[in-house]
Amino acid sequence: MTFDIVSAKPTRLKGANELELIYGFALFHSGFTKQVQDVASAYGISYQELILEVSRYAKENPSQALIEEVASQLQQGGRVEIHFPKFFHKGWS
Repeated sequence: MTFDIVSAKPTRLKGANELELIYGFALFHSGFTKQVQDVASAYGISYQELILEVSRYAKENPSQALIEEVASQLQQGGRVEIHFPKFFHKGWS
């Protein structure tokens, strides 16, 4: 009687897709993906770039107003600069 103690090596290792890499890099909560994709589609911009820019200001709970403001600035082609107190997070000194 023989027992297989170690399972066979998988033939294909699971990797991350592009969206998972963006979530990880931006530390962005995936629960807001649909909301970001809808806004990106409405403004005609890349949702990946929108996720990266929104995450500079809110990673876990971005407001609709923030997402739309960032999308508007991206659409205009400039760097996103948010100076609204409700969106601005003072960094550690």
